[in-house]
Amino acid sequence: MKKIFMFISLGAFAMGMTSCLKDKNVEDQKYGMIGVNAFKVVALPVTSNTLGLVKENKVSVVNFAAVTLQAENVADQDIKVNLSIDPTDAAITAYNAANTTQVSKFPSNKYTLPEGLTVTIPKGSRTGYLKLSVNAQDLSISSPYALAFKIASADAGYSVSGNNNSTFVLISAKNSYDGNYSADGSLTFPPSQAGSNRSWVHREKTLTTIDETTSRVEAADLGTSNYYMYLKVNADNTVTVTPAPGAATNTIQNDGACTYNPTTKTFSLNYKYVGGTGDRKIKETLTLVP
Repeated sequence: MKKIFMFISLGAFAMGMTSCLKDKNVEDQKYGMIGVNAFKVVALPVTSNTLGLVKENKVSVVNFAAVTLQAENVADQDIKVNLSIDPTDAAITAYNAANTTQVSKFPSNKYTLPEGLTVTIPKGSRTGYLKLSVNAQDLSISSPYALAFKIASADAGYSVSGNNNSTFVLISAKNSYDGNYSADGSLTFPPSQAGSNRSWVHREKTLTTIDETTSRVEAADLGTSNYYMYLKVNADNTVTVTPAPGAATNTIQNDGACTYNPTTKTFSLNYKYVGGTGDRKIKETLTLVP
């Protein structure tokens, strides 16, 4: 089973790395590139991100949120930065309002913080991480959670960023097929349109989680035309191909053997969709990119 932790941008909360040059305290000349060593700043530079965990029965400790030092030089000593969890849940409320979702606060009985809410930026570095311990088996794919943090204080005379002092993290589970794939395939048209036959090599495709056994992916090379399909991996590793809801065609279906190899993490697919003059047949392999 693939064990990978990914951070990806949220739709309504744009991920960004905003330097201290855009910080209000820089604008007020309280600190900045001029005299940056005199006014060293700690920040939560990523304003929002998502932690995606493969749903499996295993406790993992992951880097949950990054805290960075914004200064000319790396830390000349260990810097302790104290965070706090937003008690108002205002960020979660705002996210739900913007995305018409029902994300809830991550229950405290589903995770632990091995080092508490204190993050250490080690000597000689610019970055430290808040650690999270979690068993993704306890997470629901359909019901993501979230936590919002703020920097409460920093030691050794370091200042807290005036703008980048909070972050929002969405915590969700994904199935073991979720990820980026290399696709090799061909599309064969009915004889009257044989001149339209084509193939592709190493086309980049992404499988995204729908449920524990089903993923959504581009059909053939037609994603720009809104041709998407669901791939459901059955207990015997056969694969059922169906059109994704809202796809441009509702006729995508199996057309021969469709299987998944869990050892090589490869889908071998034969499927088709019906056009005005007959079936369009696709033969394709999708191989997970390490």
